[in-house]
Amino acid sequence: MLADLSYSGLLLSLLLLLPPLVVVGWIGRKPLLSVVVALLRMAGQLALTAIYLHYLFRLDNAWVNIAWLLVMAAAAAATTLRQARLSLRALMPATIAGLASTALVLGLYAVVVVVRPEPLLSTRAMVPLMGLMLGSMVFTGQEGLKAYYDAMASGRETYHYLLGNGASHFEAITPFLRKALSQALAPITAGMAMAGIVGLSPSLAGMLLAGAEPLVAVGYEMVICIMCFSSSLMSVAITIYVADRNR
Repeated sequence: MLADLSYSGLLLSLLLLLPPLVVVGWIGRKPLLSVVVALLRMAGQLALTAIYLHYLFRLDNAWVNIAWLLVMAAAAAATTLRQARLSLRALMPATIAGLASTALVLGLYAVVVVVRPEPLLSTRAMVPLMGLMLGSMVFTGQEGLKAYYDAMASGRETYHYLLGNGASHFEAITPFLRKALSQALAPITAGMAMAGIVGLSPSLAGMLLAGAEPLVAVGYEMVICIMCFSSSLMSVAITIYVADRNR
């Protein structure tokens, strides 16, 4: 089993930052400042994560976990749209709907049907699985949504041409939707194809560090890969559907 990490050990890990910071400082002051800001943000965000996870695990309540999911889905939606440079005001409700509904449905399926912890809806199972899905959906969502709306903007003439030739609205947007889903799937498909070959994923490494048997850890990693793949595709499709219905 993994021993508790001491404060001194955590502080000593900061020494690992010195060589890359020296290299980045040699590159220039601006890149160094960006790296330092990113490291400080990471530390602050992880500290907040430690605090709210501490209370989530102490409460261990399914309804609290679902409320947490909705809050995280809103934060993930804002991050997705900002990174894709799309309008938060226009697309925020649809993006939250796509992320939250996908994470909730697939997450509950994974917990209740696949993992089956005791108690059934425990925080120890719900929060990590849904959190992993949300993280995956942010990355693929920004790629897919940006591809869709960029294609719609540049292909407006094609869209109207198809409508003018008798196509339905769905038939007219199908080429743009296919491009968006293909763009969203590319990175996660590549990641699955290389899983375990060039290195261990953070989730698999974390389970091994925590003392899980390799076969058990790899089994959970397969479940996580399948969940992330499915949720990434479905969240983009649902977001575009909801946004299109409400435009």
